[in-house]
Amino acid sequence: KVILSESGEKYAEIKHRTDEETIISILANRSAAQRRDLEADIEDDTSGEVRNLLVPLLQANRDESYEVDEALAEQDATSLFEAGEGRFGTDESTFTYILTHRNYLQLQATFKIYETLSGTDILDAIDSEATGTLKDCYITLVRCAKNPQLYFAR
Repeated sequence: KVILSESGEKYAEIKHRTDEETIISILANRSAAQRRDLEADIEDDTSGEVRNLLVPLLQANRDESYEVDEALAEQDATSLFEAGEGRFGTDESTFTYILTHRNYLQLQATFKIYETLSGTDILDAIDSEATGTLKDCYITLVRCAKNPQLYFAR
């Protein structure tokens, strides 16, 4: 079943079978108003860390400004490193918070600092630190943040 938005865009209905990759593709580059209506369905159809990632996207907590705070980018890059490569196991909540709350320009600055700090591209770090659907979601968010036009052109 397909749902049409006011602008005529098609969205997959997620009530019966959830396709997390489709959901994250939709949510990664939508405005707050476009995301609010899907929250209850996603809460019902997902669980664990994937739900913990998707629900904040729906709650529209992302900073939608175009400002970059270099000190925050450095702090976030350090936090991401300490939550992933810098420890045994991965603290998904840190990745989730940063990827769902920071604007795309802020994330781009964070990813550059992360690479300088760790010597690893953020996508490679996610590839080694996360698994399954959560990994796919993180990769989608990072690709959208790095270059939304390229992501949707793929």
